[in-house]
Amino acid sequence: MSSSRDLKGEPRTLSFNIIGDAFADVFCYLSSALPKLGGDSRLLEPVRTKAGGSGLNTATHLASLLSQFSPSFPSDVNLQTVINENDPHGRLLIDHCRRHDINLLNRRVSNVPSCFSGTGQEIVDATVATPHCVVVVAQNDRSFMTYLGCLSNFAGDNVLPMIRNSPAYVIHISGYFNLPRFWNGSLAHKLRELRESAKAPCDLLISLVPQQDATEQYDGGVKEVLKLIDILILSEVEAKGMTKYHQRANDINGNQEVEDHVAAFFASHTSLLVVVTLGVEGAVALQGGKVVHRQRTYRRDHPIDPTGAGDSFSAGFLFKYVANGADDNAIAEGMRFGCAVASNNVMIQGASIPASKSSIESTLALI
Repeated sequence: MSSSRDLKGEPRTLSFNIIGDAFADVFCYLSSALPKLGGDSRLLEPVRTKAGGSGLNTATHLASLLSQFSPSFPSDVNLQTVINENDPHGRLLIDHCRRHDINLLNRRVSNVPSCFSGTGQEIVDATVATPHCVVVVAQNDRSFMTYLGCLSNFAGDNVLPMIRNSPAYVIHISGYFNLPRFWNGSLAHKLRELRESAKAPCDLLISLVPQQDATEQYDGGVKEVLKLIDILILSEVEAKGMTKYHQRANDINGNQEVEDHVAAFFASHTSLLVVVTLGVEGAVALQGGKVVHRQRTYRRDHPIDPTGAGDSFSAGFLFKYVANGADDNAIAEGMRFGCAVASNNVMIQGASIPASKSSIESTLALI
């Protein structure tokens, strides 16, 4: 992507468009390990429901970064997802987006009239419920139990076309493996349409976060999508899953072997930038089968909640990468900023609560 300013040096309108999942996250913080089947564990605090989902988390952090670090920059953050706006979880997500200045574009398709009429009528059919997820946090890690609800009907054809009056346009697909009707060519077909319609003076960047695949197959036709995107951001777990990596029992250079394996797997996608987040080890960027940048992070001694750290990294990376799009250091600056945002995210309960500007700046000074 070129510079975020036009030829006269004036800031261009920049549109961040997140297409992906949104969940009502039901958080359970345990005082010990997960209970064994048939067992019991104590909760540290009452169960709480908060806005979440990879798409919504990323949109929230992006909106916050834009308002805190570039308040005068002409930009907007849009979120295309699917919720039931008439149930409690749906209303929670709508309220969250309003409070964080996110333009929520609900793409729900249903034969239930109240989906569109705004009458407030409760829909009792569970198959169209707003997606929600039980998040169990214990011992600096988390597990998920997810109900897709009406999100399972979100297909590539439901994605809105580009906003043509925005000369700089970022499309970020978030949560591919949570969107089964994006699989096997559905999203790829839509992205081809968007690529073909993105003619000068519009500058288009497409990124993707796959998320973990509950089926553990890591397929769904994602290889076809890789041909149509510019940036792939994924965790180490997701990288291992997508590349079918299996560590040898006697391997003593596990991290290096994973890196080499992932780099080789994506090497044929010569123009694709692959960014792998590595938790406390930071992140690594790969392109054309080679490492182009390594980034350390600021390690927290006592993290509170790792949920959504990857999403906050994606937001920080994209924010800085786009802002420095014409700079040779765009990748390095994006990864450094992403690590700083994610390092603060793990110190906050919940996945969609942005850190302050001062906290992020303090962390940047340490990495």
